[in-house]
Amino acid sequence: MDRRDWLKMAGGLTATAALAGCTAMADANAQTADGDGGGDYDRTDDVLIEDEHEGDVSTGGSVRIAPGGELDGSVEAGGDVELGADSEVDGSVVTQSALALGPDSEIDGDGTADGDVTVEYAAEVGRKLKSDGDVALGPSAEVDGSIAAGDSTTLGPDAEVGGSIVAGGDVMLEYAAEVGGRVDADGEVTLGYAAETGDGERSDEADEGEDGEDDEAEESEDGDRGDDETDEADEEDADEKDDDDDADDDDDADDDDD
Repeated sequence: MDRRDWLKMAGGLTATAALAGCTAMADANAQTADGDGGGDYDRTDDVLIEDEHEGDVSTGGSVRIAPGGELDGSVEAGGDVELGADSEVDGSVVTQSALALGPDSEIDGDGTADGDVTVEYAAEVGRKLKSDGDVALGPSAEVDGSIAAGDSTTLGPDAEVGGSIVAGGDVMLEYAAEVGGRVDADGEVTLGYAAETGDGERSDEADEGEDGEDDEAEESEDGDRGDDETDEADEEDADEKDDDDDADDDDDADDDDD
């Protein structure tokens, strides 16, 4: 083998080794993304946590915690965030899209979403929950803090909110649902059987209805006042006519005497 052939072979071996190194690095990243490793994860693609992962996850894509999976950290995502049944995030979740918690799943910190939020049966948010869209809590779901929703908020049977609710739309509390604080809604507030609020509720629609009733009452009072004034004027006219008739009768009597 001459020197030229040896160099070609050496170059091929070097290229093969470099490719093997790149493949190993890609496998390591995939392992971290799948949640079998540790450390912070900061990329732009979708992330799947299958088992346990320690460290924060930040991505421009979506994040999914598989059923029974656990993330010991927080999540920041540009896409949807979904927690499978019995999964847990030991931190907060911030997403520019929708947030969904499967049955018996848990977020220990705050939940913040630009899209809609769904909290299914017996799932729990340990602190505040904020959504620019709708918020829906399934049966026995819990939010330990307050809820701020850009649109409507629905609490299923036996669902609980430890703090207050502020909603840009309607608020519905189904059977035995409970809110520890006050409910403020730009829409209508409906309380099902045995549903409770700790500090009352306020609805802009109810306020508008009361204002309308007040206006109608004022108009009715004005109408009654006008009718009374008309009746008084008619009585005065009748009295004046009676006086004129009496005067005419007196004049006729004087003429007869003459």
